[in-house]
Amino acid sequence: MAPKLPLDLESELHAAALDLRRAEPWKLIANTHYLLIAEPDGGRRAVAVLGNGGQQYGVQSYAASCAAQWLVLVEELSRVNLASPTIIYELLEGQEVEFTSKKELDGPDIARAMRCGHQPPPRSRHAWPRFRAFRLNRFPWHVDESAARILLSDLRRATRWAELASTLQWPDLDQPVALRKLPVVAAGLPTGRPWSQADLTWERLTMPPVPKVPRVVFDPASTAAWQTCPVDPELEVFVDERAPLIRIGDGGAGGAPHFPRLGLCLDNRTGMILGHQMGTSDDAFGSSTLRTLEIVLATLGRRPAVVMFVNPNLQQALEPWLNAAGLPGKQVKPSRQLEEIWSLLS
Repeated sequence: MAPKLPLDLESELHAAALDLRRAEPWKLIANTHYLLIAEPDGGRRAVAVLGNGGQQYGVQSYAASCAAQWLVLVEELSRVNLASPTIIYELLEGQEVEFTSKKELDGPDIARAMRCGHQPPPRSRHAWPRFRAFRLNRFPWHVDESAARILLSDLRRATRWAELASTLQWPDLDQPVALRKLPVVAAGLPTGRPWSQADLTWERLTMPPVPKVPRVVFDPASTAAWQTCPVDPELEVFVDERAPLIRIGDGGAGGAPHFPRLGLCLDNRTGMILGHQMGTSDDAFGSSTLRTLEIVLATLGRRPAVVMFVNPNLQQALEPWLNAAGLPGKQVKPSRQLEEIWSLLS
C-alpha cells in the first residue's frame, strides 16, 4: 500500500511539480549541471534537472549517503559492465518527480492527481507528475511524508537553480565529475527570491571511505557441528550470493517492493546446484549463503576440500565461519555454469 500524505502537503507538492513543469528548467540546463545542497550536519545532497536530452523529464535528488558515488557512477553506466542488475537500488537513496504519460501511473498516482484536480489537455506530452522515493534494496516507490517534504523543497530549488545556472560560465563541464568544482548552496537558502552567484560556493566531491565488509554473526556451536563432518578431498564447491531483480512486495518501508538475496552452492565437478536459500533484502550480506552451506553440509554429511568464491566480499563476510570450521576459501573466476544460472534468474 502506498504511504498516505497529509492532504495539504500532497496538494503543495503537486502544485510545486506543475510550477516546475511550466517553468521547463530543462530548456536552460542539462542533467550534468548538478547542484549540491549543504546540509546542517555537513553532508552534501545533490539535485539534477532531467529533460535536456528529450527523454526523461523531471527532477531527481540524491541523499548525502550516496550522492558522490552516484554522480560518479552515472558517468560510467554506459561503459561499465555492472556485475549486479540491482547495483543501482543497492546504492541509491533519494526521491524524484518524473513527468510522464498517464499510462505510466498506477492507481495511487492517479488518485492523487484527481484529488489535486489535475486534468491536462488531451495528448499533452509528459503531463502527469509521478513522485517516487529511492530506498536501499527497494524498488522505486511512492514518497512518504519525509521524502515528500524533501522533494517539495528541491522542486523549488530546481527552478531557482536553472535560472541562475544558465547565466554561469562552465569551463570544466566536459571534465569527469570527480575532477570538477560543483556549485553548493546552503539548505536554508530562500527560494522565494532569485538566486545570485553570491549564494554559491564551489567545491569538489568528497568521496567517502570504502566501508569494511561486515562479518556474518558468528555461532561457535554451528561450526562445531560442521567439524564433525569428514573432509571429502574430491568435493569442491562454488558459493555465491546475489540479488536477482525479482520484485517482491511486503509491508515494510511503506509497502515498497524489495528484491531478495539468493545464496547458491554448486558442485564444481558437475555444475549442479547442491543448495540454495533465499532471504529478504534486509538480511545481512552473506546470510543466505551461510544458510545454504549449513543445509548442504547437513545433507551431504561431509565437508568440501575447498570453498570457492567469485566475490571477495562474500569470502570476507563468511571468513570467521570458514576458519572455525576448517573450510579453506579460494578466490576464482566465475564459472560458465554459475553465470548461466544467474542469467536465468536475472
